[in-house]
Amino acid sequence: MFNSQEMVNYLRINKHDNFNHFQVIMGYLQVGKPDLALSYVKEAIAQLQENATILRLGLPNLVLWLLFKQDELREKGIDLKILNETELKNAPPWEKSLMECFTEVGNLIGKMLLEVSAEERWWEINFTGEKTLEINFTLPALTNGNWEEYLAEKLTDLKKINANYCCSLKEDLFTITIQIN
Repeated sequence: MFNSQEMVNYLRINKHDNFNHFQVIMGYLQVGKPDLALSYVKEAIAQLQENATILRLGLPNLVLWLLFKQDELREKGIDLKILNETELKNAPPWEKSLMECFTEVGNLIGKMLLEVSAEERWWEINFTGEKTLEINFTLPALTNGNWEEYLAEKLTDLKKINANYCCSLKEDLFTITIQIN
């Protein structure tokens, strides 16, 4: 799914970001602002902890996709929060089909979020379960475009992997729940 050049580019970007973190911290310390340095360190640690959570997912291609997508969306001003309360030991045989669905749905959601106001540019993905994997996508209810029909069409591809899904709209939040047995 990801080639060597894409991985090298990701590692370069990651190295650049980490180097930048150290420069910011050093700058705060040099100008006598240790409180700001400490605050910045706490933010950087929170980001590293979120990445560690993603790595525990146990689906190598999906982990890489999530890390790439999170960075891509961050550059566009979209906050993608990923929560993981599961740890799959081995990549299941349906990972490729799940990846196809994630790519389609993820790209669509990313495009749609670019068309809304800055405060609505967020998206959360939560992984739960052990025997049954449940994936919840939560985002603001979007009123632009005909994306719900397109999304429903792409989600029907989940039948390939024996997955069920449902969509709900509650209090300005749109949630997609996918269950894989």
